[in-house]
Amino acid sequence: MGRIIRARYPVDNLFSTFGRSRETTLTAGLAYLIYHFPMAIGRLFSSEIDTTNATIVIEEVQNDASRHDIVLDLPSGKVIIEAKFNFSQNALQIKKYLKAFDQRRPVSLVLIDRGSFHVNSWLHELPASYRKRITFVTWTIIHKALSKLMLSRNEKHDRTALRIAEELISYMEAEGMVRNNREIYVRDLSGDSIALFFKYHIYKSQPKFFKSAEGNRYFAPYFTGKAPDYFTKQSLIRVEPGISWMAPIKEIDVVTKPKFLTYLKYHNHHDPKGATREIMNETPSKELILLTLGEPFLAFLTPISKKKLGIKGSMGSRNFTFEDLYRAASKGD
Repeated sequence: MGRIIRARYPVDNLFSTFGRSRETTLTAGLAYLIYHFPMAIGRLFSSEIDTTNATIVIEEVQNDASRHDIVLDLPSGKVIIEAKFNFSQNALQIKKYLKAFDQRRPVSLVLIDRGSFHVNSWLHELPASYRKRITFVTWTIIHKALSKLMLSRNEKHDRTALRIAEELISYMEAEGMVRNNREIYVRDLSGDSIALFFKYHIYKSQPKFFKSAEGNRYFAPYFTGKAPDYFTKQSLIRVEPGISWMAPIKEIDVVTKPKFLTYLKYHNHHDPKGATREIMNETPSKELILLTLGEPFLAFLTPISKKKLGIKGSMGSRNFTFEDLYRAASKGD
């Protein structure tokens, strides 16, 4: 059987065929499923949704040219749904929506993302009357509801809608949108790749490791036994073997050699020319996975060894949760 490729990325499900314009595709599919499964999916956003008396509007445009991803127009009021593929919400946009809401009809705002509720400091700055209107829903909650729907489906369910639900589940899992054991991506690191990590905030790898890297939020290098010698030769602060440093992952992409500089400039890298030169010096590969990272930080004062992680030999391409690493760090020698 053949395969489908879009912009060098393998296509595994219906939603990935639409490319990387994620939020528009996601919200359109979600609106479709809210309509067909008001009890299983619609109730995540409002307990009053009923397909017999609700109108679902996709990308509703307001008088001020602002656009809402999904609007659930009910006899009792409106539910406005704004979805983000990643973790962040646009605080200014949300405040603008709240101020513009028609006070004559009850309006609530549902924010969908990967869990920004825990880090949204701006939320506490809003008046209590505004905070009461906001509900946060994670993609993990939606994934669980869809999975439960698939297990309990019956003959009354629309078969096409079930298939769309199945495709959305597959897409969410492939894109790392669901909380699982993919929090921290770990690889062995030594030699010049150490400078690439600390100085240029980049990790590079072969394209075959794309699937194992994708979906993680952090990258943690495992400094090998040769790493301390490199630090000494480069007159850098000495770091012992093991996992001690991490960096948040900003982007994970497959990039061809001629596009390294353009890619890094596009993502506002702090030294795109220097980083490109370093990457080119290190590898003859025509295509690489590039992990562009945030500022590295010291996560563990005592490096976590492979012995504590129960690993023999090379690290390979692995994923861990914070819980995994904390548990390993607490073990004795």
